[in-house]
This record gives sequence, C-alpha cells and structure tokens, in this order.
Amino acid sequence: MQKIPVLYLRQSRGGGGGADTVLLDTVSRLDPGRFQAIVGYIRKERDNISALTDKALSKGIRPLDLPGKTFIDLAQLRRLKELVRSRKIEIIHCNDQKSDVYGYLAGLLCPEVKLVSTIHGWISNRLRSRFYLMLDRMVLRRFDAVIVVSDDLRNKAIGYGMSKVHRIHNAVDTSFWVPSGHTEKNEMPRVGFVGRLSKEKGPLDFVRAAHRISQSLPNARFIVAGKGEEEDAMKRLIAALGFSDKFEFAGHLDESGLKSLYNTLDCLLMTSYTEGLPMTILEACAMRVPVVSTKVGGVAEIVQDGTNGFLSAAGDVETLAANAVRILTDGPLSVTLKNNGRKIVEENFSLTVNIEKLQAVYESVL
Repeated sequence: MQKIPVLYLRQSRGGGGGADTVLLDTVSRLDPGRFQAIVGYIRKERDNISALTDKALSKGIRPLDLPGKTFIDLAQLRRLKELVRSRKIEIIHCNDQKSDVYGYLAGLLCPEVKLVSTIHGWISNRLRSRFYLMLDRMVLRRFDAVIVVSDDLRNKAIGYGMSKVHRIHNAVDTSFWVPSGHTEKNEMPRVGFVGRLSKEKGPLDFVRAAHRISQSLPNARFIVAGKGEEEDAMKRLIAALGFSDKFEFAGHLDESGLKSLYNTLDCLLMTSYTEGLPMTILEACAMRVPVVSTKVGGVAEIVQDGTNGFLSAAGDVETLAANAVRILTDGPLSVTLKNNGRKIVEENFSLTVNIEKLQAVYESVL
C-alpha cells in the first residue's frame, strides 16, 4: 500500500502549548504503514522555537522550519508550495488561524491537495485577532474537513457556515500521565495554575481566588506554570495583596516538568474566559488532581460538576475559591474526585481511539 503524505502545518513560537502537544502526540502515533507524516512550523524569523523543536525531536519527529517576516510572506508561501510539490503532499492538515490561511493559499496553488484543519479554539481579544478570526472563518468554509475538539466548537463552526465538521476530542497518553509517589495530602496545600499567562486565561482571577483561599487556609501555596504577557501584572497584584511569599512561578515546563508538578498538586485551578478542550485539565485528571474550573468552551465535557471537580461561571472568583477550599479541606471528597477524574480520562479521552478517528477523516477526503 502506498503511504499517504500528510503535511501538518502549525504557526509556532516559544515552547508551544496544548495544541502543539496534541499535534506531536498525533504524528508520533499515526499508522506508519498508511501515512507519511511531515511537520512544518511557520514562524517569524525573530522567534526562537528551539524548545518546541527539541520536544518534537524527543518524539522522533524532525520538523521542517518555514521562517517568514510578515503575516502573508510570499517567499514563505513559495517555500510551502515547493515543499508540497517536492514531497507530493496529498493532505495539508492545518492547526491554527495562520496555517489555515497558508494552507488555503497553498491549496489554490496546488489544487490537487486536500485541506483539513483542527480548531482548538477561537480567541478574539484584540483587533488583530478579530481580523484573523474573520479571515479564518472565510477560508475554512472551503476546506475538505474541519475537525473541532469540543461540542461547543462544533456548534460554533456550523454556525459560521462550515459543513464538513468532525468532532474529535483532545486526548492524552494515559500510560505517560500516571501519578506516582504523592499519595498523602500536603501539610501545606498546593494549588496550581498551568497555562499561558494571557488575559483569556484569567491569571489575575487566579491571584484573586488564591488570596481568598489563603484567607481560609493561610498555609496554602500557589504554583504558576507558564509564561506570558500578564506575568508582571500578576506579580504586582500579588505584591499589592501582600502574599508574595506564598507564590512560586515555575516558568514554562516541559512534559516531564509538568508531570512532576501535577504529582505534587492538591488542586488545579483554571480561571479561563475561553477554552477549546484544555489539555491541562485532561493531564491533571489523568494525574489524579481534582479540578476547579470556569465553565467555558468544552471544559464541561471533561469536568462533571461534583464528580471529578467543580465548575463555576467565568469571573466568579468567590465560587472558584470556595470550591478549591472545599477540595483542600475534605479528604474523602478529594479522593473521590481524583479517582473519578482518572476514570473519566481513561474511558473517554483515549489517544488510540482518537488516532483511528483522525485517520478515517483523512481517508474520507481522498
């Protein structure tokens, strides 16, 4: 059987995020007898993506570098066209708004290529991102398949006029995300934030919720894993509230670092205003960490309120804090949430099943 060459296209910078983890996990497990997977990273020339490249190499993937200068860089687009021609690419699988546009343009230049996109979420908190979002919705209507990671995104995609929509949840490797060592409650409860420190993630709400938690539990400690433009604002607010000694900023962590962190947490607190289907929550549940989160995007498709965590409205700092305190002070409840979280991920977010669904989408468009 002749292998089907698939080009995975992704705009990338820094060490990547949840969508990059999904992409690399997918590519590393694609059936090598049926598909030939090629990863291409679109980036600005000034951006250093060595951490992401190293992550890909650790999974046996040697990504191709496609640097450029502007949003639509003609030289970058020409290199993409040459790549598609030279590798005889049959499917371009895009993974973000910019790669959707580039994939669409490459499809115009190479009309025999089929176009697939995975939508991890649409964020429009700035004028530029709103423009990109509008452009993305226009080109995605012309794709051969659009994959979404949650029911919430599926409804939005259909509402935007996309007809060939498939829902495939994000998933994690439960053989890797296995807790070890930390089985007893910490003497000083540890509450974690994992994600980009950007406005849509609500990092300042995390600080405000942490302050309320510390008023009930003065010995609680708060660990922040991630980097972003809101880090300085977080630190200023923490200092103004007078509890800097209770915070630790761990920076961007690789998978091994995250696994070690989850292994020490008593609660994951997610304060986002928008999400797709967060890998952070899947990882935490697999690691038997109870979750307190805002009910946004596809979060409720993972967290069942009162079963493996608690949900509240975005911005409701009081309820977020109260739910965290409840978990941190009720040992039997915490154990139940931990066990249920692991079970839910094992039964509903299997990487093996998802790969089969994805491969079926590929074969359906050819």
